[in-house]
Amino acid sequence: MSSDAGRRPAVSGRREGATLWRVLNEEWDRDDVLSRIPHALPATVRERVTDKWSLLRTAGLAPRRRGDEFRSVGPSRTVVLDMYTTPAEAGAAEAIALLTEGAPTRRDGESTEPDSGVLRQAFWLTTTVDGKARHEFHGYAAVPGAIARVLCIHDDPADLSWAQETWRSPRHHS
Repeated sequence: MSSDAGRRPAVSGRREGATLWRVLNEEWDRDDVLSRIPHALPATVRERVTDKWSLLRTAGLAPRRRGDEFRSVGPSRTVVLDMYTTPAEAGAAEAIALLTEGAPTRRDGESTEPDSGVLRQAFWLTTTVDGKARHEFHGYAAVPGAIARVLCIHDDPADLSWAQETWRSPRHHS
């Protein structure tokens, strides 16, 4: 009997960089894996939208991409995320002011929140489309050199807190 008795045979091609080895042995980031599923999920996940921006895709919403625009869509809720580059010397408040120029002045509410280097401003209102009330939440998250516009459209006025949570969720990864 050889001294190798009881040892597992070497697996041919096993390298730590090999894809199969990584799939079987590494722990994968939950949000990274789930956000790649192009269907509505029963759980909220952080969706990496670009190399610079991520946002929470809430349960029940399916992702849709159109060029630089990201949408997550469900039966009574829609989120549209647009990202822009701004001049590095422009301040966050100035960038938001430029994007909101010409925005409706009749509003149901407004909010401004500084958040760890991100300036967040938002306003919300109710419009009528085809005789039906539609609630719109227009939010902005600005950092030096970049801004994200978050538009949340929802049918139920009680979903305002969901829209605010969605507006607070964009993160800029520098």
